[in-house]
Amino acid sequence: MTDVRYNKAEEKMIQNGDSKGAFESMLTRFSRLVNSSGILKELKEHESYEKPSAKRRRKIRESAARRRKEGRNAVYKKGRARKTRPLGR
Repeated sequence: MTDVRYNKAEEKMIQNGDSKGAFESMLTRFSRLVNSSGILKELKEHESYEKPSAKRRRKIRESAARRRKEGRNAVYKKGRARKTRPLGR
């Protein structure tokens, strides 16, 4: 079983009687860890059978969306770099 660790600030909250704040903080951190690890995504993928052809189509769609997003980010970063360039003085 995994240990639940908390930092000194949360320990002080518990000592001062603010256990609700400490619990919410730990719950938020736990949610963030679960989302970043991809556990829920994998669980949803295995909920029902997906035909191989449907899986290929989904992966192609996800890849295209990822490329579009990267393109948008590149344009944004290029525009930001131009605006924040220091003057040549």
